[in-house]
Amino acid sequence: MVGRAGSTGRDGDGGTVLLGWVGEGQLPEEPASRTSASVRWIAGAVGVVTVLAVAQLLIEALTVLLARQAAPYESSFGSRVHATELPQLLELTKNGGRNPVYLDELPTTLRVIAAAPVLVHAATILVAGVLVVGLVLAVTRGRRSWTSARPMLALLGPVLLAGGLLVGLGDTVAVRLVSTAVFEVPGIISVDGFRLAGPQWPWTMIAAGLVVLVLRLVFREGARLQDEVDSVV
Repeated sequence: MVGRAGSTGRDGDGGTVLLGWVGEGQLPEEPASRTSASVRWIAGAVGVVTVLAVAQLLIEALTVLLARQAAPYESSFGSRVHATELPQLLELTKNGGRNPVYLDELPTTLRVIAAAPVLVHAATILVAGVLVVGLVLAVTRGRRSWTSARPMLALLGPVLLAGGLLVGLGDTVAVRLVSTAVFEVPGIISVDGFRLAGPQWPWTMIAAGLVVLVLRLVFREGARLQDEVDSVV
């Protein structure tokens, strides 16, 4: 057997040609998807949203770590910021409520603990965004790219689930530490107007991780059944 042909068509001179002709032992060439351009636009949009979300979280974390306004688009860039820039604080004043508490008055260790959940959140979004873009682009490359796409799909669910749980646990610990540490800051006679934010659990991220894990199990079972059908045929 020399080879097999796909469908027929016409060349530029009006003659009939065989499309998808392959030699023995070779895989047929897959036609380009008509939706590949749309898929690439989707991948680009996911990439842009990922970059913007990560940038915003990094600015928030740097503001806490440096105790200075880190947003380059703010007129107060580089200036001192209030302690309420901590994600775990809603309000904090001192000495009878007349003066705000600034971030640079809080211990560096406390600021690192408070910023850690934000950094984990940023890292999770970055990794998940890269995996999603890779999966979306794999669609445009056809069936042969599925082998390389499977590990990305296998990682996406655990990344979202583990990242969401780490963010929630880290913020819960940070809230507990902030609630006691601010009363021990040297130089503060009294703390007034003290209000804490509740622990922030990214339930959407956690739910998305669970959904991806379930979908992966469904796809894997579907692929197994398809392999069984193909082996019978």
